[in-house]
Amino acid sequence: MVIGGKKRKVRKLNIGYDYPPILFTHVGVGEEEKDIDSAIRIEKEKIKLAIKASTDAIVDVSLSSNIKYIQEELIKELEIPFGGVSIYETYYLVQKVKNANKELFLNVIKDECERGLDFITLHATVFRHDRELFNTSGRIIPTTSRGGMMMLEILEEYDMENPYYTYFDEILDIVKEYNVGLSLGPMYRPASVVDAKIDSLHMMELERMGHLTKKALEKNVCIMIEGIGHASLDRIPYLISKARELTFDVPYRVMSVSNDISIGFDHISASIAHANAIYYGASSITAVSRSEHIGIPSIEDTYEGVIAARIAAYSGYIARSNDLSRDRIMSESRKNEGCIGDLNICLFPNIVKENIDIKNYNCTMCGALCPLKKVKKNGKI
Repeated sequence: MVIGGKKRKVRKLNIGYDYPPILFTHVGVGEEEKDIDSAIRIEKEKIKLAIKASTDAIVDVSLSSNIKYIQEELIKELEIPFGGVSIYETYYLVQKVKNANKELFLNVIKDECERGLDFITLHATVFRHDRELFNTSGRIIPTTSRGGMMMLEILEEYDMENPYYTYFDEILDIVKEYNVGLSLGPMYRPASVVDAKIDSLHMMELERMGHLTKKALEKNVCIMIEGIGHASLDRIPYLISKARELTFDVPYRVMSVSNDISIGFDHISASIAHANAIYYGASSITAVSRSEHIGIPSIEDTYEGVIAARIAAYSGYIARSNDLSRDRIMSESRKNEGCIGDLNICLFPNIVKENIDIKNYNCTMCGALCPLKKVKKNGKI
């Protein structure tokens, strides 16, 4: 699958099991933010640092009645793919006009394509009567999907079925015209490692996703699946294999944590989960910050989260592909030049070089006891 629309000149991205994993980064203005322009400047700084830390794509997850304006500002001069979550914008519009119908939902999607989004997340797999299943699911937390609950509220209030699902064929025609990809956002990803299993809710959603995925593939529209959520390491392989099986093996995007109690350090928990997920078949991951469950991430939180996610993606990929070519170059250079080796081959060469200069790092720990020096004798190993 290739993402990258035709409204802007952006670097196209290949997403799939056979490609190196793609890294997505969330940015967004919070619902309670009053100074929108100031908030946008902060999010632009996050984007700048996320790109520096090698993110491949940006996803706007703003919650605001000004989402259109926010996205138009964030997208300016951005040369990597940019996406958004359509129900967020639609939800605020429904609150404003006090009405919900097919035309409103589809017009928002078309407008998002027009403004230059390269991919759009749709919460298409929540149905009007799903709330009735919450108490019988056996889950501690039936759902933690913000977008899914927004959609459910609209469906219940206006006594309608999910327009994304019902009118999916028409949505496919819209996005195909603009070469925009779709991402199916999950309502029923596990919200706790205790609930991380293919239960009735999860299976129901995967079957719905599979139905839509088949339609997209038949119309040659790029589509990917979002999933997992909270999951311990032992459950990730099955969750991924089952999802890929039921959704025709299209690209699978993960935003996960490996336990429920790493609050404040979820970027580490996520890195552990993400490396495992990539190894077992995820195509891409979304960076998680240390403040995932406690607040809007700061600029530093976002930067740190992207770095952690990139390391996780690479670690999972070399285990899956056995492509150790870059690591071999680094090892050879360390053998010949010392521990630092060839910085140009590392994941973050410019960042590391900056840190060395700023912090005046110097390899002085071992001195004459350096094993890399001692392993040689007369210039030979």
